[in-house]
Amino acid sequence: MREAAAGTSARVGVLSALRDARWIVGHRMRPYAAGAICIYVAWSVLGVIRGLWLFGPEWRPMPTDFIAFWSAARMAMAGQTAAAYDWAAHHAAQIAGIGVQFEDIFAWFNPPHFLLLLLPFGYLHYVVAWIAFCVVTGALYVAAFRAVLPVRGAWLLALAAPASFFCIIAGQLGFLVAALTASALLLKDSRPLLAGVSLALLTITPQFGLLYPLLLL
Repeated sequence: MREAAAGTSARVGVLSALRDARWIVGHRMRPYAAGAICIYVAWSVLGVIRGLWLFGPEWRPMPTDFIAFWSAARMAMAGQTAAAYDWAAHHAAQIAGIGVQFEDIFAWFNPPHFLLLLLPFGYLHYVVAWIAFCVVTGALYVAAFRAVLPVRGAWLLALAAPASFFCIIAGQLGFLVAALTASALLLKDSRPLLAGVSLALLTITPQFGLLYPLLLL
């Protein structure tokens, strides 16, 4: 009976500490962030070795969300921009591009002007383009994060967010959307024209292009 009461008290204490978050204090955030990044790096290395990331079985490129962007850019380079919206043609281009047969559908839903930003990556090998896309958009995200939170080690906090890790793993748009959002909100009073450009660029993911004008109103 006494042991059960002690166990219950311990669980309540742990839950209370997590809820109150007294352990999240300024001087601890950088070590926490650095630890998270080390875990992400370790998983990434292990993922490559075990065929879970970047490369699959037999060291063949692994299709993931980024292949939708990359293959659409390559189709645009070949003068087949409209065909990128044809799921069958787009899927065939993905298979031809990386030389791997797969059944998953990574469709191209984005508006045509997004291709202008993606075209440089279409000239690169798929895996190289994937890494380059994450590096470039990640750098923009970190710069925007530091502008929002101008403190020492802000880049660690930015990259330690679990969403950052998932964005890299999938080759998704999160970094770019976050950077454009932060830019628009930071510049809306001091540089409204540049803020408007950032908002306009958010239409690369159409729902954000519709959402933020309403939010600003």
